[in-house]
Amino acid sequence: MLVSIATTPKTVVVTQLRSEAGGLVSTGNMLELGPGEQFGYVPYERLRALGDGAHDLAEEGDWVVRPRRDSGPLSWLGWLCLALFFAGVSSACYWLFADFEADGGRMRIHWIVALVYGIGGKWGAAALFAVPAVVMLGLSIKTFSSRSTPAIRA
Repeated sequence: MLVSIATTPKTVVVTQLRSEAGGLVSTGNMLELGPGEQFGYVPYERLRALGDGAHDLAEEGDWVVRPRRDSGPLSWLGWLCLALFFAGVSSACYWLFADFEADGGRMRIHWIVALVYGIGGKWGAAALFAVPAVVMLGLSIKTFSSRSTPAIRA
């Protein structure tokens, strides 16, 4: 990324540039940085050390702070915790409806659960939460097995 840097006693002004046929042209994106701040992944201190003028930040790869790579929205442990939660809700739903069928009476429940209970009984209502639990367990296993681990050489 091409930038123009102008230093002042307390700040650094960074202007993003683009290359055109006539030379370097400002994109209009300008940012004033103070100590502790960064432009992209370039810390203020490094920008100040570069000094005034045009600089290509792509050439400064050794000191750029890179973002942490994560395994996606959820790790395998997150999927496993969600699977266990949904399995617990499924079990509670089954015993709640079993108790309801044994004792009778009235119960207020969400309309989707009531619809599934009307069609499939307590097993259908429990399956409403058990199916996502099985899917999340599969995602947990898939995420765990696809982790990048170093190869062991004999």
